[in-house]
Amino acid sequence: MAAAGRTMAPMSPFVVLAILATQAPDLSGFAALAPDPSPAEITRGSHYWIGNEHRLDLFFPEVKGKGGVHVGVGAEQNWLMCGWSRCEAIVLMDFDQSIVDLHRVYFAAFATAETKEQFLALWLDKKRTGLRAALKARYQGAELKGALAALDVARWNVERRFGALKTQLVDKGIPTYFSNDGDYAHVRSVVVAGRAFAVRGDLTANRAMQSIGAAVTRAGMTVQTWYLSNAEQYFSYDKQTRANYLGLPFTETSVVLRTHGWNSLRYAKDGNSYHYGIQTGPSLQAFLREPAVTSSRQILQWAALHGEKGCSLQASTAPLAAKATFEASRPAKPRPKTAPAATTASTSAPATP
Repeated sequence: MAAAGRTMAPMSPFVVLAILATQAPDLSGFAALAPDPSPAEITRGSHYWIGNEHRLDLFFPEVKGKGGVHVGVGAEQNWLMCGWSRCEAIVLMDFDQSIVDLHRVYFAAFATAETKEQFLALWLDKKRTGLRAALKARYQGAELKGALAALDVARWNVERRFGALKTQLVDKGIPTYFSNDGDYAHVRSVVVAGRAFAVRGDLTANRAMQSIGAAVTRAGMTVQTWYLSNAEQYFSYDKQTRANYLGLPFTETSVVLRTHGWNSLRYAKDGNSYHYGIQTGPSLQAFLREPAVTSSRQILQWAALHGEKGCSLQASTAPLAAKATFEASRPAKPRPKTAPAATTASTSAPATP
């Protein structure tokens, strides 16, 4: 334990690699992750090369030091969380093959650059000379072609995202893999140790998610952080999706992180019209076993405020009780006023007895 008032120096990547090597889990399942078929179309016809969630700092305290395996959809957000969590392995999935190709560029960049400064220099080079060379040394065939295409289109987006994250995170004192030596050393060590994997996957399909769950279980590891971004806005929980989610080995300390743009949820300040939701692993499993729960919107709607408006924590393992608590907390709707019955004055002469 560090002495009071002092912080421990970050471990060198060589020490991290040595620790990872001594654990020696069976990673063969990760090397054989099964991709889902390419979708007929991608969301809004766009490649999401970078994230657009401006308040990822809300997730930082929940992710910090979690360890285990990180599983996530999307792009650079997952590398942030890998550094924060000090994860033992990372599995990146997206149903857009172009994002999987982009992660191969990240793999090559981390493997090539020994420091965060060298890493940034690779991405900021408009001619892409260093990254092109790194890709050609690492890949061939379809993988090389896809990675080069992703690099050519995405490089300026990644550069722009680094600038945005500096304002959103670094300037607030939140570490990132491109600004903090410890975070960079850890992320790089995971990649160099061969513990970073990418697969084309659909959260609702029957191959990638099932193989991820099987690989983590086979390795004797657990999923400690699972980042869903806002992917769940586009589907409900059917039988296959429930099986996929329940197939991930969680523990009591696992967290699930999601965002949602549903307009009846409270948005986080400066959060780009997103609600930021945190849920414990046991809570998610309980909700998925309840047929009345059909979407993430319910999970978020029934959750308690966490820290500030626009961020929630769902830790309940009794979904219907959580719903009842939510319903009871809602202000009663005012009853419509009833107009008095209309009276019609008689204009005729009174009857004569």
